[in-house]
Amino acid sequence: MNNTIWNSTSMDNLSPEAKAQKAIRHVLNRIEEHPEIGYYLGIGTESFALLTEADATFNKADVELTRKRFAPMNARNPYEGIPEAEESTPDLTISDKRFFTAMERELVANRNKGNWQAWKPDRITCIDELFDHLRKLVRSLRYNDPDNVTEHAADLANVAAKTAAEHGNLEEK
Repeated sequence: MNNTIWNSTSMDNLSPEAKAQKAIRHVLNRIEEHPEIGYYLGIGTESFALLTEADATFNKADVELTRKRFAPMNARNPYEGIPEAEESTPDLTISDKRFFTAMERELVANRNKGNWQAWKPDRITCIDELFDHLRKLVRSLRYNDPDNVTEHAADLANVAAKTAAEHGNLEEK
């Protein structure tokens, strides 16, 4: 795989301890700076407790001071405050509504794969998932299989929506 994210070796010249310390500090900085990351990995989580204790140990610092130093700024649930869709949106056609129902049906059908709301795919995972569902959709179109066209189109739409939520600019400005 020729991908700079996977092939990155920016810590080759560091000792194992220095690599661990750099990785810990990187994650703690993200927890502090990004509201959504702070919500999922900040104060009150085992991740935050372990990371701050490790950072304090590496730096021979007080654990409580380290926890205060990296406390998340404005931690917030990324799904809180998202307006609910209106029950009847006049711009939607019957087929639009049926497609949204198909999207919901696919989310329910795939619950055994894990918690959709908690899933935070990285960019490479999003790309892989989009191509996988697109491939299935193309195959269903080629074989004129309307049931699977709907299923795979709904899966693709769900992954596209998750990709936009995780890596797009859906934040209110």
